[in-house]
Amino acid sequence: QAGRNAGNVTLSAGVINLGAGGITASGSAGAGTDQAGGAGGAISLTSSGAITTAALAASGGAGSATNGAGGNAGSITAVNNSTTAGAIALGALTASTGNAVGTGVGGTAGSISVTNNAAGQNVTVAALTTTGGTKGAGGNISVSAAGAGVLSTGGAAIATTGGAGSTSAGANAGNITLSGGTVTLGVSTLTATGGAGNGANFAGGSGGTISVTSTAGGMSSGGVGGMTANGGAGGSGNAAGGAAGAISVTNSAGSTGTINLIGSGGLNARTGASAGTAAALAAGSITVNNNATAATATTLANLSTAGAANGNGGAVSVTTTGSVSVGTIASTGGAANA
Repeated sequence: QAGRNAGNVTLSAGVINLGAGGITASGSAGAGTDQAGGAGGAISLTSSGAITTAALAASGGAGSATNGAGGNAGSITAVNNSTTAGAIALGALTASTGNAVGTGVGGTAGSISVTNNAAGQNVTVAALTTTGGTKGAGGNISVSAAGAGVLSTGGAAIATTGGAGSTSAGANAGNITLSGGTVTLGVSTLTATGGAGNGANFAGGSGGTISVTSTAGGMSSGGVGGMTANGGAGGSGNAAGGAAGAISVTNSAGSTGTINLIGSGGLNARTGASAGTAAALAAGSITVNNNATAATATTLANLSTAGAANGNGGAVSVTTTGSVSVGTIASTGGAANA
């Protein structure tokens, strides 16, 4: 039988405090031959004050052998509608598609959205995951803290990577959008890379768009932190590498903080590697704008839009009102396959 769908979970209150408690609304796996996985549900938390929870999960179930479809991912939404009070602190959030098997289709992508409308109040998250299972696209992730609020990722991974193909093209990645007064990434890795194609002449998936904006206190990363929005590798034969994504980093005019993205992972938006004579799909781009009227510093690790095999290099643009320090910048074209 097909996997069973999860139900939806809706909480609406002045303050939501689940403490160490979490919520799971995931579909179950298909059982038997060629059965689809169940769909994840929708988790919705709406408050007029603080929201505190442990892990939340709304993923699709896996399809069964031999040709079961992956279950659709669900969605996770947390919103503080107060404009004055209440921080948001969440555990790991997961809304991924289930794995498809054989000729089964991939599930529909999920999404994660976290919004704190209270000016000056913080948002703290753990790992955020909307990666696609086999054949499934990655889902979009959006997190915002209003006014001077600090958005902190706690050094945890944020991933919207597309699923690998199965005798099929790789799936596309989702987008990552982060916005806060101050954005503190630490060692977090932000990944929006397309899935790899699998089999003769199947292309890699497209990379997503990563956008990070600070409006008051700048942004920072360190350690192994970085951002990657690459295309997926092509399969075998003559298979195109996936289109690169785009990375956009902005420090707003009213900010008094710096851009200090020194994590060793750097910023990467590269095409996937092609197989055979196929040209890789579209090149990526990296854009960094420090618009701070206070003319604050911009410090960046390595930047790369270099094409992988048979891929073009992409554009890199860094504009700042203050000083700039950058590691290596690579926008070279990829090696041509024989």
